[in-house]
Amino acid sequence: MITSNTKQNQVNLEAPTLWVPDLMMALHHMPSFFQLAEYKGKVDHVAPGTHYILADPETPEATIKGLAWKIQQAGGTCYIHGINNSLENLVCDKAAGKELTIQIIEFARQHEDWIARTEQNPLTIREATAIAKMAIALLPESEKLVELSILRERCNLSPYEWSKLVKSLETRFQEELERRLGKKPAEKRATEKAERLKLEIQALLQEPDLIEKTIKRSEICSKFSISGKDLDLLISGLSVANNIAKAREYNAVEFRALEPEGISWIIPGLLPSSGVTVFAGPAGVGKSTLAYDAAAAILFGDEFLGETPTKKGKVVFVASDEPQPFVEDKFINRGIYGSDDYSIILDWDMSQISKLEESIEANRPTLVVIDSFSAIHKDPSFDENSAQARRSVEQLQALATRYNAAILLIHHTTKSKDQSGVGKVRGSTSIAAAGSATWLLDGEQNSQVRVFTTPKIRGAAPWNVRLTLDAPNGRWEIASGNEEENVHKTIGDRILEFMLTRPEARFEAEEIINAVGYGKQSVYKALDRLCQRGMLIKRPSQSDARRKVYRLVGSFSPPPSTTPLNVSNKISENLIQQGLGDSRQVLDNYSTDSGQPVEIVSSIIAETIGVPESEEIVDNSHSLGEGGSENLVEQQQDTEVIAPHTPSCNEENQPPQAIATDSYTPSKDDVEAIEGNAQLLRDAINLVDWETVKALTESWTEEFKEAVWRLLSPEDKKAVKLIASNKTMQ
Repeated sequence: MITSNTKQNQVNLEAPTLWVPDLMMALHHMPSFFQLAEYKGKVDHVAPGTHYILADPETPEATIKGLAWKIQQAGGTCYIHGINNSLENLVCDKAAGKELTIQIIEFARQHEDWIARTEQNPLTIREATAIAKMAIALLPESEKLVELSILRERCNLSPYEWSKLVKSLETRFQEELERRLGKKPAEKRATEKAERLKLEIQALLQEPDLIEKTIKRSEICSKFSISGKDLDLLISGLSVANNIAKAREYNAVEFRALEPEGISWIIPGLLPSSGVTVFAGPAGVGKSTLAYDAAAAILFGDEFLGETPTKKGKVVFVASDEPQPFVEDKFINRGIYGSDDYSIILDWDMSQISKLEESIEANRPTLVVIDSFSAIHKDPSFDENSAQARRSVEQLQALATRYNAAILLIHHTTKSKDQSGVGKVRGSTSIAAAGSATWLLDGEQNSQVRVFTTPKIRGAAPWNVRLTLDAPNGRWEIASGNEEENVHKTIGDRILEFMLTRPEARFEAEEIINAVGYGKQSVYKALDRLCQRGMLIKRPSQSDARRKVYRLVGSFSPPPSTTPLNVSNKISENLIQQGLGDSRQVLDNYSTDSGQPVEIVSSIIAETIGVPESEEIVDNSHSLGEGGSENLVEQQQDTEVIAPHTPSCNEENQPPQAIATDSYTPSKDDVEAIEGNAQLLRDAINLVDWETVKALTESWTEEFKEAVWRLLSPEDKKAVKLIASNKTMQ
């Protein structure tokens, strides 16, 4: 049966329709099981019924999706069968045509499944635009929003640029629809005079010469009969209107259908990937050196204050504060001359905002460093205590959003000792308020140590660390203040190790807590840290949107864990299918091949601590007989901490012995496990965390605990006693 490419044959409507790229080729060799139709060209009409689409490699995704959506719109059922060769090569004769027909019927996918598989493939902006046109024209609002959100991710366009593109496509579609319906386009509300005034104001804002700017300002006031005060209000209003995104509204179903993007960082927990970060400190404290250190980390992928940038990228330096030789000296010390991925603008100020935008548009930098806020305002009438200061930050914020770049804006702090936090930023409080984040750098009296804090940092824990400068190399190093962060990093490594056992799965927090064996709050902080670093994504659960789940992002090689994690193979099946509810991960740490009880903590630790076992250390000894796993899980949930790894046994299934004994020579794995657990115990001592001390020791054997104890310093042993005695007194 044959159909044209505009209207299907009305004969034998019971037969399914096969859409092919080449009608004549299919006509000669395909059997008469299908009605044949060609999708290349314009498809004006689609009849209800069952449809098959033969998608060859040369056909654009937009064509296939558009046809599938039209079939769906007509109330038909659509299947898609992809082929890896051209139709001409597959149906060279009748036998080949018959074989292809059988394959289509047996292996064609429902169009929703086929579309879901294509969502993993990246797109060019041109390809994404073609599909977006089809979605705007054919899909209901909620489905359209989901499709457009997925398309933006696939073409890797910033939210601002994609929104601008979609708005343009929707406007064109609406105009074409009105033209076909015979309607006239909506008339513009603005008068010709108002448009001229707007153009004159935009020209005024771009005028770099101060004298010319003053003359133009006077001419505008005279020409349009407005006062200087009214002109200032118009300038402010235009700036705000240009920088504010259009309001959007979603109902609950539409908003839930959008894929959450999460907070994006360049330097995890420190520097958001888009927006202005205001960096303030007193003169000479080292702000420029620290900013250039951060920039170099992004250029080369180096660590910055112990954090690795989420990606390498280009940098634009705006050096308006320091003389050129000082800038060159900092570049040499930090090795910035070793990169070709930066550009530098000298003697720039806010009157040349268009010049900065040209540079950002041409270079597409990851980071822009501006030194400094006071130096980029050369207009004598500028007052950083006025609302004018906020407008400058808002203009830079708009640039950062438009080009998906981070801007590090260096500024000074006030000399007042009564201020703290963001209040220390000099000038109007709106300067810090208009930025996305705030960094502060201060000096300690008679010391080379600097105090670095982040009083405003959305989506991350605030920083408060002490830094020292490696001046010859232009690098700042953390001297103290990040001890707790190091513990969270260790816990994070164990979380990654656990989740990599099933990289495609989504896990609830409770499952992760049970698997890694640390306290709830410590694990939550570690999970937040991993999300900030772009290693995990947090999402609402698909089975219960009130709950959240975590999953891995992309492929990466996690840092090696100091303590191996043994994960039981007793994993409930429902975990593989979005493991939620009350399912729990059971650790091998709690099982022994001999069925002997697992002691909570050795007498050597208890005696050294000087606390009776019955008071401080709960004896959960048991054998894993009938129902042992379930009872064990209940005990784990009651204590909220679960012992991490118990080292492996030797071939006779005997527990590892102390390192110093004559009767036993530990294996390499046992030695590494003993050393790793000793380090974890030291971390818990530093945090004065008795719960973690108890969790670490409760599944160790006597010999293993003795081996770990011998690795601790006298100070560590004394600290354990003190922690335990304090716990007893409570």
